Amino acid sequence: MEEKLINRAIKIRLYPTLEQQTFLNKSFGCARFFYNFLLNERLTFYKNEIEPIKENKELKSEKYKQFKPTTKKQFKEQFEFVKECSDDCLNSTERNLHSAFSNFFKGTTKFPKFHSKKLHRDSYKECHLKVNAFDFHNRKLNISKCTPIIFRRRQNLPKWYSNKCTLKSITVSKNPAGEYWASLLFELPMFYSNQKPVSENQSIGLDWSPADFYINSDNKSGKDYGYVPQKQAHHKQLTKLQRKLARKINGSSNRNKARIKLAKLEQHIANSRKWWLENEVLRLVRNYSLIGIEDLNLTGIAKFLRNAKNVNDCAYYTFTEKLITKGEETGTAVIKVGRYFPSSQICNCCGYQNHNLKLADRTWTCPNCGTNLIRDLNASINIRNEAIRLASNVPMRHGKLMSVEGVENTLALQALDIGVPVEAERVNCETTHKAAIL
Repeated sequence: MEEKLINRAIKIRLYPTLEQQTFLNKSFGCARFFYNFLLNERLTFYKNEIEPIKENKELKSEKYKQFKPTTKKQFKEQFEFVKECSDDCLNSTERNLHSAFSNFFKGTTKFPKFHSKKLHRDSYKECHLKVNAFDFHNRKLNISKCTPIIFRRRQNLPKWYSNKCTLKSITVSKNPAGEYWASLLFELPMFYSNQKPVSENQSIGLDWSPADFYINSDNKSGKDYGYVPQKQAHHKQLTKLQRKLARKINGSSNRNKARIKLAKLEQHIANSRKWWLENEVLRLVRNYSLIGIEDLNLTGIAKFLRNAKNVNDCAYYTFTEKLITKGEETGTAVIKVGRYFPSSQICNCCGYQNHNLKLADRTWTCPNCGTNLIRDLNASINIRNEAIRLASNVPMRHGKLMSVEGVENTLALQALDIGVPVEAERVNCETTHKAAIL
């Protein structure tokens, strides 16, 4: 058993009074206004000071050093109404803008955009918390400059919650349906379960399918376990509400009512999808010791398929991330097979690779052994076999595999019959797959 600090969150539905709603809406507005103010300040500085001297690097660096953005204190002196919201509201906004620029210069995200009120997605974070900020017994949430807000949670607290948990932050948000929520972030020690012994009977491979979510190596699909493409199932209701919204006059009360109805239906679709994903992940990690999955680029796949609605509706990336996280906690090994592994082209009986296989070929006969193969079932079996091969060749710890250097050292020591080093760098499964095929 290995212990380390991890983060876990609880999301609760808030039921504020009219006065509390006014306070929260003011806080959301101040956070949005402060973010846009700082962003506009930086853009204006760049346009007026940096662009004319773009080619002069020395002068440009001096200008950047001289630039001093507006502080929170100066902003409050300039706009008195901002004092009504908490300090953490402005602090978190400033941190968010700094993170947005950092991520942009790293190349991970696009350039920061102005926050719009029309998106109806507002939030701010509280980090300096009261002692009794989360009163579960009385179902009350205490945040700065606001009376205790009532929340409802019928279920008990999750199993991981204990006295060792430390409440780190509270993020208050409002979704387009007009619902108020709070996400409570806890820090706690996590004890990983020991790795389950890998056996062929307790192993399974999952081949992604746009219509059935997946086809597993037991010739069963996601629909056999209750999968429903939610947007396709609610297509008529969505079309009807979208048509009604389009007919309303911009800025009218009736348009806002129609928008809320549409937002509530979309929220119901998202919740239904999330509920099935979490239950399916729990079922898989409880029943299997090894799960092989594909590493796919569904955004690129959706651009070249006619059934792109099903591709975007399944949330397969969320499913794989939840599967990996839950696998670490339960000791189930979850291995991502390489993106370019030809799972559909290889015969699972003799290993022959059919390079002429097309996407329209749902069944094919192996010219080497004469076996009739179903494309998706054959691919899932190959994914399972590849995952077993990787698991048997490469040592694992808590569902994650060793780095390239760790694999090379381990294989060398095993060949000399010396042993295996205890400490090895842990990285993702894609790196390990690359190491295994070297």
